Amino acid sequence: MVDEVFTNSAEYGIISQRDFFDKDIANTENIDGYYVVEPNDFVYNPRISTTAPFGPIKRNKLERSGAMSPLYYVFRPNNVDLSYLEWFFQTSCWYPFMRFNGNSGARSDRFAITDKIFNEMPISLPQDIEEQKRIGMFLTTLDTLITLHQRKLGAINLTNAIVLFDNGYNPALACELIILKGVLTYAKHHYQKQHVILRLL
Repeated sequence: MVDEVFTNSAEYGIISQRDFFDKDIANTENIDGYYVVEPNDFVYNPRISTTAPFGPIKRNKLERSGAMSPLYYVFRPNNVDLSYLEWFFQTSCWYPFMRFNGNSGARSDRFAITDKIFNEMPISLPQDIEEQKRIGMFLTTLDTLITLHQRKLGAINLTNAIVLFDNGYNPALACELIILKGVLTYAKHHYQKQHVILRLL
């Protein structure tokens, strides 16, 4: 019995609904007709956004099953490396197919395409599945390294900004500097917000 409801976010991927909305929008009493999403299933969310102009396609990497609204389209790929396919859907390579075969529909925030046509989407991939695996692994490793370097750079810049504050710099000038360095947003989300913000006010 599946008692957890998932949602598909363009930014965060497939996550628990209660984590995304801070509450359960749906529950076991009103999920009749929902799809069961197994680990490594892919889900297409037709809701469009600036980061996903045709809606996001994400892989369930939660390592558990959950229920998904019938507004989404759930599919289970065969004979393809899942990591490669996941990266493929993070590119814009599939956008032309969607643009040519679908439309924005009656609701401006949702893209409309039939399941039958969606399933005909061509996927560019090497025939050798081992090569697919190598490409997927390479891109995953590269993404991890980029993330680690971004965190390191953010930590260094934040430390420099705090030193400026602690050494008596004009807060207005320091605020301008920290914004120019692009640190402020990072600091708000990942470090001790009150320490930085109180010094900016």
